[in-house]
Amino acid sequence: MSFCYVAPTSNALGRRLELAQHQWPAILTRGIITPQDAENLFKIYFDNMNPSLSLLDPVLYTAPRTLLRSPFLFTVSEYLITFQDLRPNI
Repeated sequence: MSFCYVAPTSNALGRRLELAQHQWPAILTRGIITPQDAENLFKIYFDNMNPSLSLLDPVLYTAPRTLLRSPFLFTVSEYLITFQDLRPNI
């Protein structure tokens, strides 16, 4: 299954409504990060940051699921993980 998989619907109107309701974050649509980068950043979070913060459940909050459930949380998570990855001495 693809990272950005959208389940098919039985009619064209339903399909258009599904796509209109879900807008992808700019960090993906503009190519700032790739889906593989997102997966890697979530792995960094769960390996390095989650043991001390313990905010997200690694079973429930994978990169694809977080993207589909909350594009805002996905974007903020990616930003914070990237910031931590770039400045590990903080």
